Amino acid sequence: MKNEVLLENIGTRPYIVAVLNKASLETAQSARKLGADILELRVDMLERCYHTGEKVSSVIRQLKKEVKLPVILTIRSSNEGGMAKIADDRRLDIFREAISETDLVDIEISSDRINSKVIELAKTRNKKVILSFHNFEKTPTLPYLKNQAEKAYKLECDILKIAAMANNMEDVRRLLNFCSIWEKTKIFVMSMGRLSAMSRVAGFLFGSCLTYGFIDQPVACGQLSVKDLVKYYRILYP
Repeated sequence: MKNEVLLENIGTRPYIVAVLNKASLETAQSARKLGADILELRVDMLERCYHTGEKVSSVIRQLKKEVKLPVILTIRSSNEGGMAKIADDRRLDIFREAISETDLVDIEISSDRINSKVIELAKTRNKKVILSFHNFEKTPTLPYLKNQAEKAYKLECDILKIAAMANNMEDVRRLLNFCSIWEKTKIFVMSMGRLSAMSRVAGFLFGSCLTYGFIDQPVACGQLSVKDLVKYYRILYP
């Protein structure tokens, strides 16, 4: 039996995040039954009719009432893998209207037009902030990763997320190495691509506090299913 999901305890055990790419209560309930700890609502992957604060608020309320898991609100920028081109002003409006319903928000380090405003909204409502960085072509050098992490730290994030393409095993090692030496905030890292499984399964050994999985189909290159992650985690982290 899993311990209760307490956001204050992120980092004390591996937490699995189930990515919701559609507003489906059935999918979210499946995620919980499979053993997910947290849900991520990817607004940029939802149908266009859901790209409003009112709609997003309603979806999150239903998820929390029926599924009873914490929710991450993510409206991914198209510059970092978002599936829909939602203007920054619209993204900010959705965050502003829906932030009181969610538990965590995810905003990119590169979204410097709005990220400080999203962080301020989150802090005033006692919500946790994930600041994220994605590179779909390569894994940057350690100095570059540190530069991005320092930006996130100065913006006062609660959790830093780094996802980067692994073109070889050295890329995976470099990302996990950076995870192990970063101490200023909580952090989680994920390699992408065909070599990514190691970082997603063993990351907790290097200090990575979260990992993401899919329910119906992958939403990122190399992503594992929640079902498989739970199976591996029960073996590695009993």
